[in-house]
Formats: sequence, structure tokens, C-alpha cells
Amino acid sequence: MDTMRRRPATDIPGPLEVLVASGVTTGPPVEAAVTDGQWLVYDPAGRTRTGTLTAEGVVFAQRHFTLDQLWGDHVALGDGRMAFQRGELLTVGEVRPDGSWADLRDNHQAPLTHRIVAVAPDMLISYLVRSGPQGYVGVAIIGRIGADGAWTQLSEPYLWDFWTHIVPVQDGLVLFYNSYTRLAATGRVTGDGGFADLRNHPGFDP
Repeated sequence: MDTMRRRPATDIPGPLEVLVASGVTTGPPVEAAVTDGQWLVYDPAGRTRTGTLTAEGVVFAQRHFTLDQLWGDHVALGDGRMAFQRGELLTVGEVRPDGSWADLRDNHQAPLTHRIVAVAPDMLISYLVRSGPQGYVGVAIIGRIGADGAWTQLSEPYLWDFWTHIVPVQDGLVLFYNSYTRLAATGRVTGDGGFADLRNHPGFDP
């Protein structure tokens, strides 16, 4: 995860670094997602822990439990909800205030993806990298997560450039970056699943 990179000593440590320093996790293959002061740590063996993180960086453990193994990707949706994906299975669940986990919905026909990106609490980008005649390209499908955890496709597949990083900002704005070419771009996802290119920004730092 990008948050595992070392920061200068003058920087405020990120949430995952606080968890590492507190002994909750020691780095790969364990991953962590933090939302609204609660964290969830998951490893490919299915071992999962939840807890809270105060504004002062104090970590409190809540629960230990087991989820399915080998989820390929997971992302925080906000309000304690999480989405996990493996193949065409997209499962949505939530971390309750006491740290326990509740499954909401298994979606068995979600698009294949290398990465899921939450651009809003109820909206996901499913991004798949393919090899084409001109090199790698990206295919994105935008879908909505309902209150019951059901995934609904909103857009037809969008053909995007190859991006190594896709970062949601706010209000549907998204930052794209290719660490090989140092090209960055911005775009906007609309509430109906539409997408608009905004600007390209060549020459970003590597």
C-alpha cells in the first residue's frame, strides 16, 4: 500500500503507520483500512481485527474474527461499510460501533477488476488493466452500492489510459497518475455514473 512508504520525521504519521507502531500489524501481507475513527486490519488468511483510532493517535483494539480468505481488494465506503472483491464476487459489509462485522450483501456478477475505488459512499469504480496493441489500457465501470449492499452497474465500460494510481478527492473529483510516465490527470464522476475528463498534468514528480 502507498501508505507504507516512509515519511520524513517532521510529517504526521499516517493511520497505517500508527497501527504498525502500536503492534497491530507489521506490514505486508496485512493491509488496513481506516474510516471515521475505526480501523479494520485484514490479512489473506482471513484473520481480521477491528478497533478505534483517536485523534491523538491512540489505538484501541475491539474485535478479532475471521473473514473469507484471499480477497483481492478491499476499500472503505464510509459510515463503517466496506467492500471486498475476489473475481466476480463483490461483498459489502459493515463494521458496527462495537467492532463486530456484519455481512450485508454478496454480489456475484460484479465486473472483473484489478482495483476498486470508492468515489463516494455509494459509488465504486471497478478498474481493470488490459494489454492492447498500443500497450496497457484501463477499462472502468462505475457502479452504485445500495443501502442493502447491492451493486448496480451505472455506466458502460469506459476506456481509460493506464494508471498506476487512482485517488478519489471529493465531490466526484478523481486524480489519476502513471508513475512510469509521470503523467497525472483529473476527472469527475457524476452521480449517474457519467465521467468527464478535466485536465492533464504532465511532469509530475516520480
